[in-house]
Amino acid sequence: MIDNILTSLVKIIDKSNNTIKGAGFFIGNKGYIITCHHVIFELDEIWIEYDTQQFLATWSEIFSNIELDIAILKIDIINPPSFPLLNTSNIYNANIILCGFPNIKTNNFPNGYAIQDIMLSASTPLRTLSTFTKKNINLKNHWNILPKEESTFSSFQINKKQPHGMSGGFVYSIKHNAIIGIIQSTSSTEDLSYAIRISNLFDYLDELDFERLGVSMNKMNNQVDIVDDLILFKVGDLRRIAHKLNYPVYKIQDNPNPETLALDICDWVESRGKINVLQKLVNKFK
Repeated sequence: MIDNILTSLVKIIDKSNNTIKGAGFFIGNKGYIITCHHVIFELDEIWIEYDTQQFLATWSEIFSNIELDIAILKIDIINPPSFPLLNTSNIYNANIILCGFPNIKTNNFPNGYAIQDIMLSASTPLRTLSTFTKKNINLKNHWNILPKEESTFSSFQINKKQPHGMSGGFVYSIKHNAIIGIIQSTSSTEDLSYAIRISNLFDYLDELDFERLGVSMNKMNNQVDIVDDLILFKVGDLRRIAHKLNYPVYKIQDNPNPETLALDICDWVESRGKINVLQKLVNKFK
């Protein structure tokens, strides 16, 4: 599962010194990428590295929101891998994975690194400008501007500090098989980090905007609902569903835990375009 979710992750590159500024990830099927505005704020050109290739990205002013520290970028790529975005603040009992490019791990893990055993909690709104470490630059691109002093965003609190290179990466909920946040900043005084809730996106983008980004609202809602339904099934019913889908027998034997098996079935089905078949089976076994 980890290898699968890392496929949507990209590096944000500073070509002036050949360093990784942070991470981003694909949303939808049209080559759009989401990251934090502060990751690209200091750059004269925005370069993306994905699957050993480098792309010069364009900044989408219409879809980005500087006040929420959200940047939407675009590169020329067809049908990149992406995961559902979940508009929720309810993270009770959700197993969380953080994905990015921590500088201390990049040499050994060039395709990204997943940090597990994370505790996440809803936090009060965070002042956007307070998380920017640099506030003066001499560049004149449209994205080289700071958020307003009073701007805030809805946040999640992460129970551990995150290393440089994680900003702009994603917060993934295993329970929901969906991305629920964007890794944003690390506290300078406490062993804590913060993430931008995906719900911030839904506050300023409507269904038509998501459609233009290539994000399927139906896919998001349906997949999250299916995962929730599957987790409620007993192992015996899950195995019967798996057999009808021709899900590999060895995977059933390797996943005795119902929640783990349910999530893996959903991942496997989604990768093969059989989500509608799974939905019919789920409805039958309810």
